[in-house]
Amino acid sequence: MMPPGALDPPVPICFPLAGDTPVGGGHVSVWLLVQNLDRRRFRPIVAVHGDGPVRRWLAERAGGQEIEDLPGCVRDRHRVRIGDVATICRRSWALARFLRERNVAIVHVNDTIMLGTWTLAARLAGARLLWHKRGPWNGRWLHRFWFRAVDHVIAISEFAAPPHPSRRCSTVYNPAGDDLERLDRAACRQLLLEETGFPSSIRILGFFADIDKERKRPQVFLETIASISANAPQVEVAGLLFGHALSATEAMLRARAEVLGIADRVHFMGFRYPPGPWLAACDLLVAPSVDEGFGRTLIEAMLVGTVAVAADSGGHREVIRNGETGFLVPPDDARALAERVCQLLACPDEVAAFARRARKEALDRFGTRRHVQSVIEVYEALLSPGQRPAGAGVLLAAAGGAGALLLAADL
Repeated sequence: MMPPGALDPPVPICFPLAGDTPVGGGHVSVWLLVQNLDRRRFRPIVAVHGDGPVRRWLAERAGGQEIEDLPGCVRDRHRVRIGDVATICRRSWALARFLRERNVAIVHVNDTIMLGTWTLAARLAGARLLWHKRGPWNGRWLHRFWFRAVDHVIAISEFAAPPHPSRRCSTVYNPAGDDLERLDRAACRQLLLEETGFPSSIRILGFFADIDKERKRPQVFLETIASISANAPQVEVAGLLFGHALSATEAMLRARAEVLGIADRVHFMGFRYPPGPWLAACDLLVAPSVDEGFGRTLIEAMLVGTVAVAADSGGHREVIRNGETGFLVPPDDARALAERVCQLLACPDEVAAFARRARKEALDRFGTRRHVQSVIEVYEALLSPGQRPAGAGVLLAAAGGAGALLLAADL
């Protein structure tokens, strides 16, 4: 049986991204969605503003996917200056023309930079506007405003969702590539040991995150290594940090490692994609991030059989069942992290059992197919005949700070 609408032309969906930002878990999730949409029903168009890490990352794996290059955009995520209003308005006319020429039905944005860049354009073009909210809900006026301005919000966790239930918001957990589970952990570990020069007896703790973001807590990871070194010197561990880091950030962390006396146990590995082989090479994943919208790396670790020890904060609580599929410890507590790590390293058979349960749960709850189907259901609801776009009043706010103030005065 053919799926509904299979004989109709595919519906164009536009995915705007900032091309000059570091590659993060959100970009991976977007790309998995784009790759797995049914091309008989949907035609994804990836629109990239500017050149940089994200644009180059997409170019390496584009294949036949449409990628449109566009000029840069207003960069500040949290405020729009008065001088930016004219820029947004001017660019919005050009972006609206871009959408109309391609008959785009839905603009699927993934951060507030793209919200500020595309909201007015989507309204002018008559397209629906979908905000895939990947960070925590902060309750500030700008988040409340954007919630009013868009047609629907997909939150990546209950933690990231607005505090009050609404038909205009759905919770859809991030996916992880289902092929990650087919990795040979022993081979991955051997390759990592050859690159780092560590002995085979070393126990490897992995940190996978955008190291420049303070909420990822790379300092806590270093303090965890130092706590193990000081309190359990018989446990030979190394800490590997995977992720983007500015030179100043890396220099600061290297200096901190020197002060802690663990410089010889810490390696900065840079951004690696796909992450699966590197996660599989680690004995444990240590995720000290606080207020994480979701915790995609936890899922990736579960799929490759690496048990995670994470801060009991934010979306981590929705991913890990403490003591069953991973472990949660108090936030910003390096000593608690170190104690749990040492307990696990001393019980490899129990860790293997945890890893098996975690992998099954990751496939059941966070598979790519399930994620894509949930997003498609949102698309279909937005495209239904009875669905009306957000009110015309939000057009004022879409232009930037001045419009937002007008809208706020009208509420």
